[in-house]
Amino acid sequence: MSALAIATAAQLSNLRNNLTSDAYLTADIDLSATMMAADNWATSTFYRQWVVVKVAAQSKIYRCLADHTSGSSFADDLAAGKWEYVRDYVPTYSSSSTYAVGAEVVYSNNIYQCITAITVPEAFNATKWMQFGSTSTGWLAIASSSASPFAGAIDGKNHTIKNMFCKSSGSFTSSFLGVFNGANAKDITLLGFCLTGASAGYSGCFFAYTTSAPVLQNVSTIKSYIKSNTHTGGIAGYCTQAVFIDCAVNAIIESTNTSASLGALCGGGHLSASGSRNILVFGRIIGAGSNKASGIGSTAMAQKISNAVINISFEGAFATVAGITALSSASNAITNIINIGTKSGTATTTYGIAPVSAQVVNCYVINTFGGSDTAHQKTAAQLKQKETFVGWDFENDWYLPEEKNWAMQLYPRNGGYPCLRTLWKIGTEIIGRKIRYGLLGPIRGLLG
Repeated sequence: MSALAIATAAQLSNLRNNLTSDAYLTADIDLSATMMAADNWATSTFYRQWVVVKVAAQSKIYRCLADHTSGSSFADDLAAGKWEYVRDYVPTYSSSSTYAVGAEVVYSNNIYQCITAITVPEAFNATKWMQFGSTSTGWLAIASSSASPFAGAIDGKNHTIKNMFCKSSGSFTSSFLGVFNGANAKDITLLGFCLTGASAGYSGCFFAYTTSAPVLQNVSTIKSYIKSNTHTGGIAGYCTQAVFIDCAVNAIIESTNTSASLGALCGGGHLSASGSRNILVFGRIIGAGSNKASGIGSTAMAQKISNAVINISFEGAFATVAGITALSSASNAITNIINIGTKSGTATTTYGIAPVSAQVVNCYVINTFGGSDTAHQKTAAQLKQKETFVGWDFENDWYLPEEKNWAMQLYPRNGGYPCLRTLWKIGTEIIGRKIRYGLLGPIRGLLG
């Protein structure tokens, strides 16, 4: 396969014409121009954390920092710390202006990035621009049809794609990739995504649906909001034999459809029996009634999951809440999992880890979470002691912050519970006159 070097939104958008090509990022990419499709801020309106709005009076775009109902003026809410500035509006194309490569404009309700410098003012010439969004839907998913999925591999080279906005209404369009049929994707962070809901489609920041058995390694969704009315997940909406390795999610996941499956990692489907491992999920899942909700996903069939930290707040009403998966079978192998999440809403059925039919070994849930699988419950104090975790490898896979003399300065602290060595990579930085130890780069905001 050929490989496309990706450094701009226009080049990224061009993958739609090369669905079988491998791609690798050479720089971080900011898709905040797609936020021109966001709703205008309004008074007396409830806003969820990480949702974005346009403020017409300022021609600026902001991101919500905390759930709240808006007051009588945006200025008051901004002063109260409820919003953060993202960017100014994307300008409308002007036939009397010049544009450098990479410039962004809105023209005829579509969002473009310049690919050929315009040194002499001219009427809009589509050959010099690449469309990557519209003011009605935001980002245009790269492969929006199961008949034409994206079949290449993606290597993020540890770069970040940030500030994507999407409110598409197609089956697989509320996501970055759409339908993924590639063999693997790795080393990529999705930061500050806002998906405000497909009317009848799957939603996930990275892809909505996969028809292959992909391996996703070191793929993270950070500080994002995802809403749909069917299968909804932090990284994927629906999986088929997927493998997740060294993956992390910090997101708010919500659905207004009571039959939807919600999961911090993926919404529904099934993971591969070859094994997913080293997973960290943090954030909130908000239900609307008869939803199935899980820290990993409402996944079934034979699957293997090991080494995961689940720290999800389940809010609202659910049919089933589970730390790992709301659906399961005796052929599953679920090992070395800790669930330190909370459940403030209601649920007809609760499992701290998974249904009792699952093969669950050496997994633990904080006793305040509840669940019929009481054999896995431990107190908070017990979950901060190494001897509690039978069979766990504290030399290679895990460590306890309390074992180190820098424990009180670890950032984020994780409350003294076990940390995964692959995800809490220990580094140092100086903040003021203090040295902090812990996560560096985009992932450091996961627990903060």
